[in-house]
Amino acid sequence: MAKMMMGQIDHARARVRAIKNGLIGEAPERQKTYEVRDLVNGLRDGTVKFTGAQLQKFAQEWADQYSKDNHSYNRVNFESTVLGYAFSTERAAEKARFDTENAVYQERLGKVQAEATKVEDAIVLGDQHAALIALQAFAAFEL
Repeated sequence: MAKMMMGQIDHARARVRAIKNGLIGEAPERQKTYEVRDLVNGLRDGTVKFTGAQLQKFAQEWADQYSKDNHSYNRVNFESTVLGYAFSTERAAEKARFDTENAVYQERLGKVQAEATKVEDAIVLGDQHAALIALQAFAAFEL
């Protein structure tokens, strides 16, 4: 009897997970990260350009950071300093996109999780009739 009951509980919880995954949908695509290879390609094809004053500013910033750090394995290299400035507008646009999509996703996730918790609680409490009603209501739930 107990084994049969556990099987029913496992089945109901699997159904809740399946419904929840369908309601939540896909997570937003992660932010694009730029690497030194992107900088090299941009410099080669001309999409990334710097003025002499900008390069001098980058070199001064790198020298300041380099001299402050005593540990050789943590020192900032010049490439990463330049890379930080190279794709600043693209990085800002990508962050804005991700933040907007992630806010919508997190809101949807919170609503669905709250409903799923109600169903999980009804299942675990052992009242089969209440659990069935909660599961049917959750299956009909829409955002």
